[in-house]
Amino acid sequence: MNHSFTSRPLRTLLQLILFAVFACPATLLAQLPSKFSDKPEDFIKELGDFMTASKRPDLEEAYSVFKKYYKTGLVPPRKMVRIVKTANYLAEQKLAPFPYYKNYLNAVNAALVASDTSLFENWHIFTENALSSLEKGRTKPIAQLLEFSVGFMEERALKTGEGGSVTWKIKNGSYSFENTDNKPRLVCKGVDLIGGRKQDSLIVYRTSGYYLPYDNLWIGKGGRVNWAEVGLDTTVAAELTNYKVETQKPRFLCDTVRFNYPLYLAHGPLMAVLNTM
Repeated sequence: MNHSFTSRPLRTLLQLILFAVFACPATLLAQLPSKFSDKPEDFIKELGDFMTASKRPDLEEAYSVFKKYYKTGLVPPRKMVRIVKTANYLAEQKLAPFPYYKNYLNAVNAALVASDTSLFENWHIFTENALSSLEKGRTKPIAQLLEFSVGFMEERALKTGEGGSVTWKIKNGSYSFENTDNKPRLVCKGVDLIGGRKQDSLIVYRTSGYYLPYDNLWIGKGGRVNWAEVGLDTTVAAELTNYKVETQKPRFLCDTVRFNYPLYLAHGPLMAVLNTM
């Protein structure tokens, strides 16, 4: 009798455990939308249910800002069509709210309020072309593209560092979004390339090049580096030739440079190999 009394709760407990183990993945998959509605109001509601289900503050914030912009008229029909299309692409890939939709929505939010009114359209065409060229099931490049997009839309960053890692961004000059050989790239002309880490920073002035988000790689040409921030005169400078930056690392590599230091190099610049930061 005692055996019967104790085994029944035990069996019940085991059944509950087995149910939780096998039911939870199915429940999580069921929360992933197969397709969002094309109707704006329905889309906003469906997206809200999806983004707020986990109660994560960062996901709720990304959605809340987007919903506010929609309600205040910052998302006209032509832009909403593109947003729904991209959201449905992510849904087809069965991607989770974090980090995919979060980064996408934050990039959208930044583009919607940018002073450059052509930014949203140009970036979205670039993003759509990049995503459409990927084989189904390849989620890493999707994550890389969206991570790049949110960093660039918010602060013109090529790669945003976390903790003590370096952040690389551009300032001034001009840029364009391109897709070459099925790989997205950001092409820049006459920009200042800035690498910052905690209290340290390095600037390559008036340089050109392109950035490959999938490779975390900047390929640069030309530009000038000085050490004014550490007290040297701006005439002490390095004029770069071809160089590259692996943006996950706090340095850049250059084939050769013309190094100017008038006080010590009175007869002209010195050719050297530069490996800095």
